[in-house]
Amino acid sequence: MHVFFRLLRAVALSLVVLVSSFAIVYAIKTGKAPTVSRSRAVLAKVIPALDDSCRFPLSYRVGVIDPNFHLSEAEFLKAIHEAEAIWEAGIGRDLFADSSEADAIPINLVFDDRQAETDSLKETSSDIESRKSAYESLRAEYDALRKEFDGKKSAYDRHVSSYEKKLRDYERRVEKYQDRLVSYERLVAQWNAEGGAPPDEYEELEDERKDLKKEASDIDDERKRLNDEKSAISKEYRVLNALSGQVNTAAGSLNRMASALNLTVDTYNQVFGSREEFTTGLYTKDASGARIDVFQFYDHNDLVLILAHEMGHALGIGHATESASIMYPSVGEQKPVLTDEDRRLFEGLCKE
Repeated sequence: MHVFFRLLRAVALSLVVLVSSFAIVYAIKTGKAPTVSRSRAVLAKVIPALDDSCRFPLSYRVGVIDPNFHLSEAEFLKAIHEAEAIWEAGIGRDLFADSSEADAIPINLVFDDRQAETDSLKETSSDIESRKSAYESLRAEYDALRKEFDGKKSAYDRHVSSYEKKLRDYERRVEKYQDRLVSYERLVAQWNAEGGAPPDEYEELEDERKDLKKEASDIDDERKRLNDEKSAISKEYRVLNALSGQVNTAAGSLNRMASALNLTVDTYNQVFGSREEFTTGLYTKDASGARIDVFQFYDHNDLVLILAHEMGHALGIGHATESASIMYPSVGEQKPVLTDEDRRLFEGLCKE
């Protein structure tokens, strides 16, 4: 029994030393106090049992609210709570927690041209009597924007595919060059060890050296061309993303106009389903931490659905395939409830 207690005390002391050492090193390296969540995240790499995967509730907090949204913190928090309720009511457990801790995931409202255009279009369509004319005009604008977007998207996809093929060819070329260089250097070292190569061997080595030098130069030129092409692709993406925001803005306004005008369900769904996900909100997790940014919404209900989608990503859930699911990649037919597919995606993530 005494041996057991001595062993238990030794284990406890070891854990205290481990935690204390971690706290000191962390504070020295980062200049920050090691909170529980930070400590768990680091220690989990050494002790798998401390891994936070599927540990709930997930803490969040209201982050930055751009004043151009004209939305109070209380109104924003209400929308977040409604989005949270969609998940918790559908799953039947607490998944999120409103927190003031710095480590909690910030949820931000980021204002840019997308929301500015939405606000402008909302103002111009406020008069129901004039909405029919406004709808027809906006529909024509939307169709033109959508056609332009589809064309640029196809060109972008082709460019990316071509670039990726060139990159694979380049990597194979570099690999072959490195193999040749190793063989050449090995053969040179071998002949040097024997006092020098005979004239015919020396001539072959010299030819190989020149070929390798030219190949190295050609590879460097190809690398520069690929870097230039990568920069061009990045520029195309930024243009495409901005254009998608315009398409999304027009689609959001058309949705509400179509509903007000009592247009057919087919027309309504066609327009609503065209909205692109990456222009409305984004969940990001990188070296600086995790965050949710919302860029655009038409009204309170729209905001709740966008928040629910991004909060699903924060849980670790990927995209759904059914258009009515909260986790479907485009904003369209969703209602503020989980579908069976949403629940299956969660259950697949967190099997207990």
